[in-house]
Amino acid sequence: MNVIRYIRKDKFLFLMLFIWVLINIFFFLPFFKYVSNLKFSINNGLSAFSGIFLGPIYGSLAILIILFIYMITNLFQIEPFMLVPPVISTLVVGWLCEKRWRLSLHIIAFGTLILYYLIIFLKMDNYLHIPYAVIVSIAIIYIIKDKFDDYLFSSNIFKVLLSSTSLSFISIVTGHIYEKIVRIITGHKLPKICNVFINLPIIILLSLFCGIFVTVTLIALKFLIIRSPDLRDKILTTVLREEVKPIKHSVDEELLKKYGVKIPDENEQLEVLKTLAIFLSENKKLK
Repeated sequence: MNVIRYIRKDKFLFLMLFIWVLINIFFFLPFFKYVSNLKFSINNGLSAFSGIFLGPIYGSLAILIILFIYMITNLFQIEPFMLVPPVISTLVVGWLCEKRWRLSLHIIAFGTLILYYLIIFLKMDNYLHIPYAVIVSIAIIYIIKDKFDDYLFSSNIFKVLLSSTSLSFISIVTGHIYEKIVRIITGHKLPKICNVFINLPIIILLSLFCGIFVTVTLIALKFLIIRSPDLRDKILTTVLREEVKPIKHSVDEELLKKYGVKIPDENEQLEVLKTLAIFLSENKKLK
């Protein structure tokens, strides 16, 4: 069950989640930026993190806010046009988590076609290579399709790591496709070391790094929910209100009073379901 989806439905919890994601991106971006100096910028890996926890729209807003702060403070010399690729990466990951995988697939395919067109049109033959990373990304999406979300919140940690690493890989590849497009359009020279079509092993390594980061964060969030009764109760209430319809009886109220029968109202039914759900979660061996 995607717990984060229900957290986002509560305004207060969503605000706390949004601030928490902003803080994570702000503090971890320098380290990600340092690692990126090897071959690739993996700001797009943090785009995956943002898209998973906040969804496509608010995730894009979060990554945009932090990158904009770094840009105006000139800490990492982020150029304005470089704000675009991480936002597109976040949208792609967010839509994959919302089971809208076809839309994400179209964005990757469209970006690849545009990039190839620009490379051929401008006769940049040294960048004309087989897009191995793009092919792998498309294959991953076709294989997993709408199950990224299911794997991401599975009780099996290997499925969680598989999904988070796959989403990070797709995010990094998508970001680099659009980064190259923006660089060409704005007249910037493409650095040879950032050829997204060749350095597949490097992208896989960075994706695993980002995937582990997301997996550890998800485990920490689950632990926090389990250890915080108030938070668990609030989330459980949202889940039950969303997924379970209360039973409504069309019974004569006077007749019920006459025989001393009381039918639980919606709130009372909700409390019973919450108690049952907590009992079952704490007694996993119960069959």
